[in-house]
Amino acid sequence: MANSKNETRETATKQERKNTELSPGRKGSAVTWMWLMGTVAVSLILLLLVFSFVLRYRVAEDVRVALSQESQELRQFAAEVHDPHTGKPFASATDLISAYLARQVPTRTQLLAGTENLPAGEHQLGESLQLLGEKRGAAAPTWADLEPSLRQRLAVPGSGGQAVSASFGKLTWVNVEIQAATDSGSVAIIHFHVADEESIRTQILSLAGVCLVVLVLTGVVAWVVTTRITGHIGEFTRKANRAITRATHHGHTVPQLEETGSAEYVRLAQTTNELLAPAEAAVEREAAFSEDLLHELTTPVALLASGINNPESGITREEMHSEIVRLRASLRGVANWQNFSNGKALTFTNDVSVARIVTEAVTTWNRKQRQLTATPVLAYETQETPTDLTMRGDGQALQSALYELLQNAAHASQITPPDATGPSHSPAQENPALESTAPDRPNSDTQNSDTPNRASADAAVYIFVHTTVENTAAGTSVVITVTDAGRGIPEGEHAMVMRRFGRATNDSQPGSGMGLPICAAIAAAHGGTLTLSPAESGPTGSGPAGTGPTKSRPITSTQAGTGTIAKLCLPVAE
Repeated sequence: MANSKNETRETATKQERKNTELSPGRKGSAVTWMWLMGTVAVSLILLLLVFSFVLRYRVAEDVRVALSQESQELRQFAAEVHDPHTGKPFASATDLISAYLARQVPTRTQLLAGTENLPAGEHQLGESLQLLGEKRGAAAPTWADLEPSLRQRLAVPGSGGQAVSASFGKLTWVNVEIQAATDSGSVAIIHFHVADEESIRTQILSLAGVCLVVLVLTGVVAWVVTTRITGHIGEFTRKANRAITRATHHGHTVPQLEETGSAEYVRLAQTTNELLAPAEAAVEREAAFSEDLLHELTTPVALLASGINNPESGITREEMHSEIVRLRASLRGVANWQNFSNGKALTFTNDVSVARIVTEAVTTWNRKQRQLTATPVLAYETQETPTDLTMRGDGQALQSALYELLQNAAHASQITPPDATGPSHSPAQENPALESTAPDRPNSDTQNSDTPNRASADAAVYIFVHTTVENTAAGTSVVITVTDAGRGIPEGEHAMVMRRFGRATNDSQPGSGMGLPICAAIAAAHGGTLTLSPAESGPTGSGPAGTGPTKSRPITSTQAGTGTIAKLCLPVAE
């Protein structure tokens, strides 16, 4: 007991420690916010990189197109324009270049430089170049400001590309050769990228500032949203910890969450409580079952212990044997119920015929009953079960369930109230259509001893087996009804006898109390149900005919208000 109290105290201390830690909801909000902000930041960085790449590419492409157009215009000018003084083609390259430069208006970052052509090889030897003329924009340097080595490279006729000046940065050029009547020259069209780079940097910095503002605003909004989304999780965790602590203090097995708070939390709490409700009910059922089993085993074990330890107690060997049989039946019933409840004893492999299940169970039952010396209780199908009804299930288990219902009906029919004269009987002849061999898997509360003598069919008591088909919105079901005219079940005890070890109070020879629960477990495993109800006026219908199965006469009960109707409802294959 002390250890149990210590464990309870330790559990409560752990829960209180959890409650004082950082709220899981805030942890979740922070983690979600960091992931979101990291994703947004990476996305903005990628956006800046892509924007910079696209911007530089467009500037370079614009420069290339502009240089290409100007070089084409220069070639066209050299070929078509004549010297305005003579009206003839230009005699020298110097005059042609001067006339061309006089007409051009370079851009802000452009330099146009005309030079003479040196003999082949002298460009590589570093010879000085004679400048024939130049024209530049406001942001472009002069030809003389460029490094000599760079000037030599730019003056090569027909050259072009990109270069880097130590003083003026990156530049792009194209050199066009000019042919005159007496000599030749070339014009270098040069574009400097310094201003372009400054413009690109300005635009990127502006976009970066916008991205920073967007990132800050996104962070604020994201924190509000994530806190809103995950806040109820923290609320749920805190209240769940408190519920666990309360349940531990009060000895409850399943905690119950409070259903007050934010709308999101209330929905979570309600759903959780709905999920926990079956678990709590299952725990209570198992606790009740343990108590019932303990009570069920206590009496026979105590009687056996008394008989063994105290031979003079007056307990006879027959009484001890009876208790052993009863104890064995109870344990076997518990094992069977457990196997059928968890589906271990069932085989769902093929579709089985409902008609065959009913016919074989009835035939097996009647064959054994006719061997009794006492009045037999025979089962009679009031109509033929449709042969096209099939269902996915374990045929043997279903036969056992129906056999058990017949056994309970027979037990009730043989033990009648003292003031009852019993049900009326009719002459009967065995129906050849019901003769077949079926595996026998009974699990009954009361076992009748078989004898080789055959009882008279005229003295038989009949149980009616009726099969109907019901079509509902949920699907098609077959209902197998077993009706007897026996002692019945007292009012208010129908649900009780369906529970484990449940026995009717008017049963003077009770069985193990596990037969009907096993039937219900088999039905539930097949998606069906088993229900019991009183037969208000006893069974009605027709017994087997004396001359053939097509002729019959009514059988009624003299025990008005007695009898039981057991309905086994099973879904069938569409």
